[in-house]
Amino acid sequence: MSAPAVTHHQSLWDIESTLAELISLRAEMQDSGEETAALDQQIVEYVRKEIIKADGIASYLRHCDMMAKAAQEEAERLTHRAKSWTERAKRLKTVCVSIMAAMGRSKIEGRVNTLAVQANGGRCPLTVTDESLLPDELCRWEGWITKDGAERIKAFLLPHSLKRVPDTEAIRKVLESKCLRCDGSGIVIDPNAIQLQQIPCPECDGSGHPVVAGARLEPRSFHLRIR
Repeated sequence: MSAPAVTHHQSLWDIESTLAELISLRAEMQDSGEETAALDQQIVEYVRKEIIKADGIASYLRHCDMMAKAAQEEAERLTHRAKSWTERAKRLKTVCVSIMAAMGRSKIEGRVNTLAVQANGGRCPLTVTDESLLPDELCRWEGWITKDGAERIKAFLLPHSLKRVPDTEAIRKVLESKCLRCDGSGIVIDPNAIQLQQIPCPECDGSGHPVVAGARLEPRSFHLRIR
């Protein structure tokens, strides 16, 4: 019986497979009374190669973990640094907008750049101040229902476990519409005045939009634009 030859550049899998073959071959040779000294030396060599290969792989894996950890720490450091610079710019812009508002200026021109205060786009933020004051037509019902409850609904009975919540889209639609009394102008003719006199619309408090108890639209915020 011939032993597998020792080759270079073998993978850890190849080394382990060959080592298993050598150990099996040694048992066969020992059973048949053959000399195993040369094979024993070869087994020792493969065990040494396995240890070296395993240590090399383990060292490289530890190196990969170390480099990944270092890269992650560097990424976290850079993320924190970027956030710090962003917060600095945000604070400075807020101060500039506040000062320009106090000065009554919406634009300041420099030699090269211009600082301009500009309203944020999109819809005005909606704030629900008191859900209990909202009329039912501006709310919807949310909740869960059991199988038994579903059967009761089929029988035209009311469901269980429903919660009354504001319908923000319906509320927004009302608040953004025109006041019916003043047609969105915010002013009406005072019916009690002797002479023709305009007064703020009592229905909308001069806003030109309907009033919804328990909710309001917030004004858009402003931001500083550099041109």
